[in-house]
Amino acid sequence: MRNIEEIEDKTSMARLDIKGIYGENDRITLERRSKVSLADFEFYVASPDDTIANKLLFGSEQDVKDAEGIYVRQFDNLDMVYLEDRCKRLEVYDEFLTMKRRVERNINA
Repeated sequence: MRNIEEIEDKTSMARLDIKGIYGENDRITLERRSKVSLADFEFYVASPDDTIANKLLFGSEQDVKDAEGIYVRQFDNLDMVYLEDRCKRLEVYDEFLTMKRRVERNINA
């Protein structure tokens, strides 16, 4: 895994993680990206499914919190079959199940 560049706009609290393409995992993520338009600016973002799986792979405390937030906010847009398969391929399926249980417990509390 290579370095990730972080760009943060403190006035809007927006933060972008920028990462290069270094292997098969990165190629798959790039292929599934979506184009986003904001004002007069267009850019690509990784799918929420790939972002969750990659955040669990990166594994820092902040990455796991980010994955949880994406899971909650994007739940209705997630391809759960793909997400579970992706986590298995990246060998973070146990981490995914732990995160999923923790989020569901908090939602149902």
